Amino acid sequence: MRRIHFHLLASAVLIMCGCSKNIPVPGYTAGYTIYFAGQSGSYAAYWKNGQQINLANNAEAYAITLSDTNLYISGSQYLGEHETATYWKNGQQVQLESTGTSHAFGIQVSNDDVYCIGDFFGPPNSGRDTAVYWKNGKRTALSPLSNGIARSIYVSGSTLYIAGQVWGIFDSAVVWKNGVQTWYATSGSMNAIGISASDIYFVGNYNGATYWTETRFKTLNYRGFAGSIAVNGADVYIGGGVNDSLGNSHACYWKNDLYIPLTNNYKSSVVNAIAIAGSDVYAGGYIYDGAKDVPVYWRNGVMTKLSGQGEVNAVCIKKEYP
Repeated sequence: MRRIHFHLLASAVLIMCGCSKNIPVPGYTAGYTIYFAGQSGSYAAYWKNGQQINLANNAEAYAITLSDTNLYISGSQYLGEHETATYWKNGQQVQLESTGTSHAFGIQVSNDDVYCIGDFFGPPNSGRDTAVYWKNGKRTALSPLSNGIARSIYVSGSTLYIAGQVWGIFDSAVVWKNGVQTWYATSGSMNAIGISASDIYFVGNYNGATYWTETRFKTLNYRGFAGSIAVNGADVYIGGGVNDSLGNSHACYWKNDLYIPLTNNYKSSVVNAIAIAGSDVYAGGYIYDGAKDVPVYWRNGVMTKLSGQGEVNAVCIKKEYP
């Protein structure tokens, strides 16, 4: 299965509900439910406060979000000889394509409309990998004339932001606004979108870990890569990694541009997702312990291994009570 370590959009989702108080789970923030999604062995899976729930075999989960009481997870599954874009609503699978190769790297729900984004390789553009989005299962091409991939989505009212990458003669990090490519940065990729009260952040890679806003451009580390973002009030958290001199990646995040390393005890590690619960910072990803990839999360810098073999690709958080 194809490995893409910075496709994800990391969802910092806080859903208010009138639930009664429950007993806090050790290692997790009281009053919150923490969901991670990714891969465990050959299964697309998610972890609810550390408890693993498998979704489908020969599959991987890339993104996760909550809408009201419904849990949505997007990904892909091998069906026959091809990977097929799919999503799960409360564990029930919805297949987005029946032909070609496709992946659903991001998902968001707005006004009961389900948006998935990713790529599609098949007719009518059989020789090209096309960036696409699906609205309620109907596919729309974003890059009909070039190769492309859509990695992150954010729906704000009537405005649909999608970030990703196109390539051909040259690589380009791109943003589509309501389906129209609005701007790009040569030789890069945009992997995550974050919205603050005053700005829109597009996180990705352009000669290193980078973010763009509508007014500025910032390189966080020339040897780094960035693939996730969480905005909490005035604070902006960006997750990713930094490569050492041997090319091994080491998990980290940046808070308001300040570099915060997470672990150097393993040959390689990566942050794929980041979110905030109260005053706690959750970063999900993987470590390579010398024999296998292990899905892990860090809470305020303290690492916990999750069950199985694989990685965390996404995180979302539900607020249960004050």
